[in-house]
Amino acid sequence: MLFVLGGIGVQKAAEHWTAAVPATKAGVPEVAFGVLVVVAAIGSVLVLAGIALRRASLRPVPSVAGGWGHIRRPIYRACAITALTATAC
Repeated sequence: MLFVLGGIGVQKAAEHWTAAVPATKAGVPEVAFGVLVVVAAIGSVLVLAGIALRRASLRPVPSVAGGWGHIRRPIYRACAITALTATAC
């Protein structure tokens, strides 16, 4: 949730910083936001690459051995927290 709130702050600052900063001093904020976009894109690619690498080694949860029963509550809890976070924003 803290990352979501931080992202909202950065997004709002990105929308309105040109009105608050004089044109003569806009060079540094322009570079900062450009670097932020590049780093965010690199981070996104790395996360997707990690998911792709990890996905290859995942096996389905064996339902015969009661595997789903062990992880059902944490999965439901994670889904509920994700839904709450999405609706709060």
